[in-house]
Amino acid sequence: MILMVVVSCDYSGELEQLKRNMKPCEDEYFLRIASTVATTSNCIRRKYGAVIVEKDKISAKQQYEFGRIVGYGSNQATLTSTSCNVTGTCWRMENNIPHGKMYEMCKSVHAEQNAIISSELTDLSECVLYLVGYDCTEQNFIEAEPCYICAKMLYSMGLRFVITMDSSKGARRGSILLSLDNIIKKHENSVKDE
Repeated sequence: MILMVVVSCDYSGELEQLKRNMKPCEDEYFLRIASTVATTSNCIRRKYGAVIVEKDKISAKQQYEFGRIVGYGSNQATLTSTSCNVTGTCWRMENNIPHGKMYEMCKSVHAEQNAIISSELTDLSECVLYLVGYDCTEQNFIEAEPCYICAKMLYSMGLRFVITMDSSKGARRGSILLSLDNIIKKHENSVKDE
């Protein structure tokens, strides 16, 4: 199972945190990093940032020490294709493909996949994925969730927890626990909707 958590982040308080020497909570810290990673995306429709954090090295005594980033990525066109931000067009947008459908027709590799590719680990069982999404046309954060393919990849590598941001509050929403049953049910529901 993979557990998905959505975290609320309020960036307006950063200056106050600096003045008071306050540290953000760990989830907020890594969601902010994932948000920054999303800015590197070359997609003109939606930008996603994913950060894989190894958490097994943290002890209860080290309450202010955060996990270690072992991989990160944004949704990017493959190295051999021209990205949509260069051409100025998106095939999915031009053909009114709804969110969550026909990912195989997109030039981009998903943020979660790029995070896995950049990871130095082959076993992610002691890790958590932080995932942030931004809709370029609506110009706001969206509730990000791994697609069927990404969820299977994460699950097969041992990762079970995904933490995302609440799109309405810019805050932690909760956890998604990935399980093979949940992944299959999600895919079956997606196929029924087509």
